[in-house]
Amino acid sequence: MSWVRAGTAAATAARLADVRADLTDQFTEAADLATGRLIEALQDDDLDPAILRALATVAGISADKLITLGDRVSATDDTGDSLLDQLRNGFDSWAAALAGHDQDRTTDERTTP
Repeated sequence: MSWVRAGTAAATAARLADVRADLTDQFTEAADLATGRLIEALQDDDLDPAILRALATVAGISADKLITLGDRVSATDDTGDSLLDQLRNGFDSWAAALAGHDQDRTTDERTTP
C-alpha cells in the first residue's frame, strides 16, 4: 500500500500559511505597540536611554520578522486576508506614525542625539 502525500502536502502548506498569518499579526501588533511607546518616550522630557533602547530593539526585531515573513509568502497564497495585505497595512501604519513624529520635530532635534 502506498501513502498518498498530496493531501499531507496541501495540509502542511495550509498550516504554514496559517502560522505565518498568526505570526504576522503578532509581530505587527508588537511593532505598532513598540513604535507608539517609542514615540511617546522620545517626546518625554526625561528620556531614559534604557527604555529607548529596549523599545527600539522590539520595534526593529518585529519589523525584521515582518519583512522575513513577507519574503516567504507568495502573492497567490489564499488565507482570507492576504498576509501581504496585512504586512502592507502594518508597515503603512508604522510609517505614518514615524512620519508624523518626524514632522513634529525641528531640524535641530532631528540632528541632535
